[in-house]
Amino acid sequence: FFFFLMIRRPPRSTHCISSAASDVYKRQMEKEITEIRKHITLLGREPGIANKLWEEFKGIDFDENVFCDFMKDRALIYLGFKLFNHYDLFKKFGVLPDNLARFLREATSVYNDSMNSYHNLMLVIGVLHNLHYFIVQGKLTEYLTDLDVMALLLAAIAYCFSHPYTYIF
Repeated sequence: FFFFLMIRRPPRSTHCISSAASDVYKRQMEKEITEIRKHITLLGREPGIANKLWEEFKGIDFDENVFCDFMKDRALIYLGFKLFNHYDLFKKFGVLPDNLARFLREATSVYNDSMNSYHNLMLVIGVLHNLHYFIVQGKLTEYLTDLDVMALLLAAIAYCFSHPYTYIF
């Protein structure tokens, strides 16, 4: 059930582990993992304003505009890690931080590449905020399993990937 942990694969035409294409892919992945670890390290330092924004995230008055302006492309990675830590999902499910970071970075890329002015990263941050707020304030962890919470977080992150811009009223 951890489908999200493997975002990128070598091309299907590459069946041999030692092929040139496979070696290029491995180098690309090593470079990407190095970049992700840099993001994780930077987020781990949590400058004072990031801590303040996290505290606001826990309340009803959270402003996703301010948060996204400050965090830029790190917003979803930061929140993903904070929420997985808050609910202790790394430990409970053995999720590797590199894998989560890769997923969140890919999600950020999908939303940044989108030309959709509504279904974008800021909306996802707002949805994550509402979800977390309702789970905490409604004491829903008494009724939800850890798997339910993780599934809700992942669904909130991915719910409008590549939204087709169509609306039904």
